[in-house]
Amino acid sequence: MEWFDPPMCKRSQKIIPGLLKKLNAYEEKIHSLEMKAQALETNCFKAEKMQTKCSKCIRLVCFMCVVIVIVSVYLKA
Repeated sequence: MEWFDPPMCKRSQKIIPGLLKKLNAYEEKIHSLEMKAQALETNCFKAEKMQTKCSKCIRLVCFMCVVIVIVSVYLKA
């Protein structure tokens, strides 16, 4: 059994290559956007970790300030 495709009309011969080029361009764009999304997700995760560390540091600094104020008030009394 042989496969036989009938000849394509001139219009389809002009249109199909352009459609395939557009399809390939869209696929490349999708891949590029997926890579950017993955990088943004990684950066977001890193930023969240840094924010957690910063909030811990801020709490520590506030605690130290309170301790310093209490000690200075105690020493003045």
